[in-house]
Amino acid sequence: MGSDYINQKPRGLSKTQICIVVAIDSNKNMVAIICGHGKPSSDRIYKTLHNHIRPNLIIVHDGEKAHNKLIRELNLKSEIYKANTKDSLYFEKMALINNMCSWIKRYIWRFIGMDVENLQTYLNWFIYLQRCKRDNDKWPKSERILRHLILERTRYTRK
Repeated sequence: MGSDYINQKPRGLSKTQICIVVAIDSNKNMVAIICGHGKPSSDRIYKTLHNHIRPNLIIVHDGEKAHNKLIRELNLKSEIYKANTKDSLYFEKMALINNMCSWIKRYIWRFIGMDVENLQTYLNWFIYLQRCKRDNDKWPKSERILRHLILERTRYTRK
């Protein structure tokens, strides 16, 4: 065994890392949900995403076997694009989800000392902010704030 072997990081997902399942549709509707630790199983993926994906749609993914139960149970049509840096079609078809993952990583790294129990709240806030950016043309800023305040079931009081 050489020193190169010792210094290499183990391949794959560590069981100590938190798994965040992400999905995005062609209208840029996003979902980011904590899904346990390490590499997700078919059951974990299905349990996490089945309420967020309508049956009989097309799912574009990287061919991960953990997606199979979700595809089968929701009768989804599967388009697989394996990661290949020389394949321009891969970059084109996977751009939305790859960009989303990159955005989430940059966003989460801002909160270095965050309590892991709050991670889903941070993810929800990220998704909300992205939805607001997406809908800037549809709802101008002041109208959007008023709309959220009116639709919220919370009572605001001034001290």
